Amino acid sequence: MSKILFINPKFQKAIFTPLPDPIERARGKYPPLGLAYLAAVLKQYNYDVLIYDADLEDSDYRGLISKLKKKQPEIIGITSTSFTFLQAKNTARIAKKILPESKIIVGGPHVSIYPKEVLSNKEFDIAVLGEGEQTIIELIEKIEANQDLKDIKGIAYRKDKMVLQNEARPLIQNLDNLPFPARSLLKNEKYFYPFGKRNPFTTVITSRGCPYNCTFCLRASGIHFGKQYRTRSPLNVIKELEEIVNNYKIREIFFYDDVFTLNQARIQELCKAIIKHRIDISWNCRTRVDVITPKLLKIMKRAGCERIHYGVESGDPLILKKLRKHISISQIEKAFSWTKENEIESFAYIMLGAPGETPNSIRKTMQLLKKIKSDYVGFFITTLFPGTDLYNDALKKKRLKTDVWKEFTIGKLKDQPLPFLEENFSRTELQKLLKRSYQEFYFRPSFIWQKFKSLTSFTQLRINLRGFLLLLQI
Repeated sequence: MSKILFINPKFQKAIFTPLPDPIERARGKYPPLGLAYLAAVLKQYNYDVLIYDADLEDSDYRGLISKLKKKQPEIIGITSTSFTFLQAKNTARIAKKILPESKIIVGGPHVSIYPKEVLSNKEFDIAVLGEGEQTIIELIEKIEANQDLKDIKGIAYRKDKMVLQNEARPLIQNLDNLPFPARSLLKNEKYFYPFGKRNPFTTVITSRGCPYNCTFCLRASGIHFGKQYRTRSPLNVIKELEEIVNNYKIREIFFYDDVFTLNQARIQELCKAIIKHRIDISWNCRTRVDVITPKLLKIMKRAGCERIHYGVESGDPLILKKLRKHISISQIEKAFSWTKENEIESFAYIMLGAPGETPNSIRKTMQLLKKIKSDYVGFFITTLFPGTDLYNDALKKKRLKTDVWKEFTIGKLKDQPLPFLEENFSRTELQKLLKRSYQEFYFRPSFIWQKFKSLTSFTQLRINLRGFLLLLQI
């Protein structure tokens, strides 16, 4: 059987990262869960598989080179987002130089958007599109048997001088059939969440797919994991949590579903099970303000919920409408009020420079944030990500002169800055606005005093001091 090495490329601060350096450093380190799922599937078939997470290592490639020479894998799998595509390409180039006969497979959201463009880079041999757990077994069996790849759904590949793309693979309907991620192949002690109280931590995904249609999000296109919402059963999730706690001594969890509380009855059942099984964890989740209730928040708190990340985006109803968020200011205010009443911390995501943004709409957003008293806020410049309606609309209206992500993928643009939506603000103005927004929210005397009063441990003091020092560097 082939030896297989999965690689998570180094995430490096570069032109394609929209955040200031201090904020980027505060993001934490998250495990490459997608690779861990693929590895778990392969381990079921007794394959010799390892994961190398370059994002945990030094900035150079010495660790990667050493791993490749020592492991001598016949098959190498690399994951790639739009941000890490250059690093994925460099990783593949190094691997080909050391092991020229190896087959290099690449996957991830960026690959699903631009499969043929990705394979125009000779470093890659095969692209896996969308969910890869079922694809990877068929693919490796065909590679080992030196058979044609034309019947494998969900891939693109190079044959002679042509790049061919096969039929799409249907979405996995029963997520309970998937094995738990192969965390035994990860350096779990090195992953951390910057606001976490019980690091090290890990991420857990209990559902896939998002049925919403936000203009700025790839999920709305259904390109990668699809729009169809699919869930794992609460019992299946509980078994994974027990494995995490008992085998890896992890106590901090981030439920990384797109909309964790979309099915409220299911989350209530999951929380009851966490309580019943006495699973000792603290956890965070991401969700929307319109799928939360006081009743649900109460049991979430009892089950260990420490923090909820909400996509607020703007305090201007007109901008929310343009973004197709389908939420109201009233819903935002109620969700944050209920969250605070249940002693759960809140984290608000805000987009600056969204369609229709004006100085007045920015004032409305800041006023809303101060009113709802979010514990943390992440400000982001509205970015034109590939595959989104916002990006496609910018191309259609000639706000972008060229398909920059496509040209970036094929290697024509190497110094292209991240494409912002520069509708009413220039790039320089947006960058100044980002800095000013962080300072205006976090450096208010009332905010600092409230944080000081709420401290209950040395760990909390350390987290807040670290965050404050990073903000001073913006």
